[in-house]
Amino acid sequence: MSFTSEKTNMHNPRSPIKTIDQDKVKRLISQLNKLRNPRVQRLLEFIVNAEVELCATDLRILARYDDQSEGSQHLRYLKNLNLVCTRKAGKFVYYSLNRKAFDNLKNTLRKFSQTYEHRVTM
Repeated sequence: MSFTSEKTNMHNPRSPIKTIDQDKVKRLISQLNKLRNPRVQRLLEFIVNAEVELCATDLRILARYDDQSEGSQHLRYLKNLNLVCTRKAGKFVYYSLNRKAFDNLKNTLRKFSQTYEHRVTM
């Protein structure tokens, strides 16, 4: 995902100006806001490190959720972000990492960081 688009410079048509694609940045920020929650991060960590699919109940136990609805909501965040794949078997839902989406997010963050690193001032 590129965060910039090229527009023509009015004074010099051969010199493109890079502008920030606000919609792409807003989508990324929205996704990252959901991932800021330490409990969501913990769930994702268990899924990333799992060698097999994990059912929602196991994930809630591993992440020490007392409230089933909170765990379900956080799993739904990860599903809506397309970071996990789900498989339903009877009354159980199993979760596994969507490796392609996870790697895309990592690459997007890397590109974002490289693109704007020089613009950040302390």
